[in-house]
Amino acid sequence: MVFQRMSRVVVSAFLLLTGAALSVSASAAEALQPYVLAQTSTASMNATIESVKEALVEQGFDVAGEYTPYDGAHVIVVTDDFLRKE
Repeated sequence: MVFQRMSRVVVSAFLLLTGAALSVSASAAEALQPYVLAQTSTASMNATIESVKEALVEQGFDVAGEYTPYDGAHVIVVTDDFLRKE
């Protein structure tokens, strides 16, 4: 149950961030997307990152780290008590 909740939150966070950061043609997106785009945002990248982190914390996750591998992308690493026990 915790894993399912974590999966949904992580996938949502990933989709929100990539949806805000990526702009590709529909045919290329269909060929290359390893996910389903569930939501896009008109907010700034920084506002979206903060919103995602707040949502993760509200769902019981702790932000373990984050980094920006390249311009327009941001990775948020999360954990929770269940994962720390494993």
